Amino acid sequence: MMLGGLTVALALTLGSQPGAAAEATAAGAEAIGGGFQQARGYLHVAPGMLAATLAPRSTAFYSWGLSAGYHLPISKFAMQVGAFFDHVVGVSGYEASHFLSFGPELRLGGASRTTFGYFLLRLGPTVVPFTRSQGPAADGGPFEGVRMAGMLTLGGGVQALVHRNVALGWEPAFDLMAGQGVTGGFFRMRAFVALLF
Repeated sequence: MMLGGLTVALALTLGSQPGAAAEATAAGAEAIGGGFQQARGYLHVAPGMLAATLAPRSTAFYSWGLSAGYHLPISKFAMQVGAFFDHVVGVSGYEASHFLSFGPELRLGGASRTTFGYFLLRLGPTVVPFTRSQGPAADGGPFEGVRMAGMLTLGGGVQALVHRNVALGWEPAFDLMAGQGVTGGFFRMRAFVALLF
């Protein structure tokens, strides 16, 4: 009688395991939702990142930025089309500068439900207000000015979903600039939080 009871209990336990596994899988899928294989809007917030100038004597700068747009899945691929704003702040020698960049952006790559790896392209103008403590001013005093340049960003990145509507991203990229008194650019390591909606 005892052996029969053990057999029945064992059978019930084994029979319930597939159902429990299926429920756990369904719960995980529910938490993730469509992920990066779902068409949706995005907002990227990069509260702080470091940028280094593309020069023999590199100078570190502080940078932050925002971007927003729409995520479009295409089979196992995906693209993000949107707009960005970046603000780079730095001091080099006797000059303090602010690089204000904005324009369209494109991310194109492969996507699963939980990850998105891609190439990054950005293009737009850069406004550079600056202040000098010394320079070619006639009286030798401080002076201020504004320079204009065009910027092309080439890079890549990866985003990983940590919740249905939240992902973490990392983008190394080169910002190439050319214009009025501005030639060169930055290498940046950008970490950000992505909100999906």
